Amino acid sequence: MACNGCVEALCDQLTGTDATMLTLCLTGLKNILKAGEINKDKGLYKGVNVYAQMIEECAGLDKIARLQSYDNNNIYKKALEILEKYFPEDLEVVDEENLP
Repeated sequence: MACNGCVEALCDQLTGTDATMLTLCLTGLKNILKAGEINKDKGLYKGVNVYAQMIEECAGLDKIARLQSYDNNNIYKKALEILEKYFPEDLEVVDEENLP
């Protein structure tokens, strides 16, 4: 699998505070998840997005969810977009108007 190790590395960076790094990591994870959806739709990996599973297994989902309260609106929107599209059953939306 091409992303073996990179999913965990990207998720590990989601605890940082640099907005540019967070944006890059979220964009990378979104692209990886998109590839996982393509594979899933093709019937690969028993119809499961294995990259979404990897993110959950390395506590990345919690880290993405926490970014909904990050004080940068762009980070909030990127995190929310990932949660809505790839983890809707786990979605806890933070009210955007209550962001610091």
